[in-house]
Amino acid sequence: HPANGRRDHLALVQELMQGLREQRVRLAYQPVVAAAHHALVWYEALARLTRADGGSTEISPYILAAEKLGLVQLLDRQALDLAVAALNADPAVRIAVNVSAATTSDLDWRRHMDRFLDRQPADGKRLLVEITETAAFADLGHAGAFVRDLRAKGVRLALDDFGAGYTSFRALRALGVDLVKIDGE
Repeated sequence: HPANGRRDHLALVQELMQGLREQRVRLAYQPVVAAAHHALVWYEALARLTRADGGSTEISPYILAAEKLGLVQLLDRQALDLAVAALNADPAVRIAVNVSAATTSDLDWRRHMDRFLDRQPADGKRLLVEITETAAFADLGHAGAFVRDLRAKGVRLALDDFGAGYTSFRALRALGVDLVKIDGE
């Protein structure tokens, strides 16, 4: 029934908004290892929302709602803050953090990143920012500027889910990312 779907969607939005206000976003760290020698290369930081009842849930059900309401940049900022705190806590760790399409053009997110890099420029080399193929090629010019700006500051960039869309290798080369993560499908 459509009314039930809207109610469920509204409940997700309210939970996300409250979770963002109360800073209940957490990161789960998934190890990424080299295939050749199985050594740890970095951790991919996956956002989770600690629910008001104390449980934890993946953030993915909230992403679409967050994008529609313009909240996804706030989510990406909180994820960046948590990743930076993890980098500060362990000088040997390398972390990958995902950003949404909207974040690639969010000047507040970039200023937030710049403040972090101004305080700890060397830590930028331990950070990998992942953007999805669909986000990157929805506006290649914007995404290219995003990639160039962060790479100039020492941050590495990855294109996530390559092959899920219709990207040409020419466009991939123009983007200039450091790493391509191929979609498993």
